[in-house]
Amino acid sequence: MEIFHIGERNEDLMAIAIVSTYPPNQCGIGEFASYLRQGLLELGEIDVPVIAVSDSYITNYGNEVVHQIKSDNWSDYENAINYLNSDAINGVIIQHEYSIYGGVTCNYINLFIQQIKKPVFITFHSILTDSGIFGLSSIANFCDKVVALSEKGKHILASIHNIPSEKIVVIPNGVPVYPTQSKEELKERLMLTNKTTAITFGLLGPGKGIELVLQSIPYVIKSHPEFLYLIVGATHPKVLQSNGEAYRNELFNIVNRLKINNYVRFIPYYLSDREIMDYLQAADIYITPYQTIEQNSSATLTYAAYVGKACLSTPYYYAQELLSDGCGFLFPFNDIKTLRSGLRHLVAYPHVRMSIGNAAKEKTKNYSWIECSKKYLDLVKS
Repeated sequence: MEIFHIGERNEDLMAIAIVSTYPPNQCGIGEFASYLRQGLLELGEIDVPVIAVSDSYITNYGNEVVHQIKSDNWSDYENAINYLNSDAINGVIIQHEYSIYGGVTCNYINLFIQQIKKPVFITFHSILTDSGIFGLSSIANFCDKVVALSEKGKHILASIHNIPSEKIVVIPNGVPVYPTQSKEELKERLMLTNKTTAITFGLLGPGKGIELVLQSIPYVIKSHPEFLYLIVGATHPKVLQSNGEAYRNELFNIVNRLKINNYVRFIPYYLSDREIMDYLQAADIYITPYQTIEQNSSATLTYAAYVGKACLSTPYYYAQELLSDGCGFLFPFNDIKTLRSGLRHLVAYPHVRMSIGNAAKEKTKNYSWIECSKKYLDLVKS
């Protein structure tokens, strides 16, 4: 289905096409692609058209979207291939997630890349440790470079998926940068004054582990009644489609059963990144209690570290890497005792929060989207 056509463009500009899910789709990969595009444009003298991938056709994309691919419609891939192989394009950056692309075992992405005659660079967002799943190595064979979002991701790609290490480049998840605001003013505006606030944000769904944090709260508030836990974010659209609000309702039930209604606040909306950064800057502690070790990146944890939050997390791969060297606290999966002790410790000692928050901020100081976009541009130019 052909809906969009690129308009007149300056032939002197380098053109780098991005293939990805894309806003207004509510998903982290789409946001990633949008920020990458903005960063590339800010570097100047670059045209960045987008080929948007989705489960269905969308009519309200921005003008930067020049083609749509309905994930299970191969003819859309063919139309996109013709465009990408035209003289208008100098290079292609593809965002990969297992659930995005169609075909038997999601093989359309493999067939798609094989037919692109321009330099191709692919970012693997999820990297499973089963080398037989969806053939990442065969995808990488037809790419000029592969981007991992963490050193652990690079290690898995090289050691398990047998992708040559010299072909893999590590570029972290970028962070949107907004003017710093007064924490006290933000707390007042967000009704958090006199609260020691912990926050978890992101699209909600099973596997987030939020129930473990809720079960820890009665222990914390015995000595710290000023504690407040914010659960920020809408339910993931695919979870909403298949299971409705079952997970959120489960969390509501836990809150009611433990009688901690005054210590938990749900913000069940899809917030802009500016709004998210406001909540992060106002908060004191960031928690990612995720239950899957094979998570090689986390935009939310990266954002929190970048603004200097004290982070408390389960030891999924990316958290192990980012929060090492005194940049945060880790607690074992399903270990409520260690979680509640760590949380109470951070609530009780502001100087500890400041120390690990400053270490995390220093570690991620070069993670702004403009810095990360420059690395992608260097890849295409190399």
